[in-house]
Amino acid sequence: MRWIAALLIGLSLLVAGCGDDEDDPAESAQSEVCDDRTDVSDSFSEVTEAIGDGDLTAARESFGDLTDALSDLGSSVSDLSQAQREEVQPQVDAIQEALGDIDPTEVDTLDESLEAVRGDVEAAVDTIGESSALDCQ
Repeated sequence: MRWIAALLIGLSLLVAGCGDDEDDPAESAQSEVCDDRTDVSDSFSEVTEAIGDGDLTAARESFGDLTDALSDLGSSVSDLSQAQREEVQPQVDAIQEALGDIDPTEVDTLDESLEAVRGDVEAAVDTIGESSALDCQ
């Protein structure tokens, strides 16, 4: 339970808003990646919180939201410039790989599976947010 609280606090500190300049497509793409990165982080937190609350139905639904957020992140990364994509894509790939083997229908091991990848997901989300290729605030 304590790790869930620490995770939620840590992720909330990691996640910040992004600048928003809709007039510039490059800045718009960057903003979208920043927003989608936040959605991935928030969705991961929702899954772990639901598990901590013992609500496995909500955990499975939240896991679906997490995979949707990750898909959105992958799509928005494709709108970045090539140099930006080269810097950010490995982090998106790392999150996809970390979550790829988790089966949300395996309720007996979902908590352990998420705990096992938590560090990888947090590190990748942090790296995206700190990327010199983006302007995430």
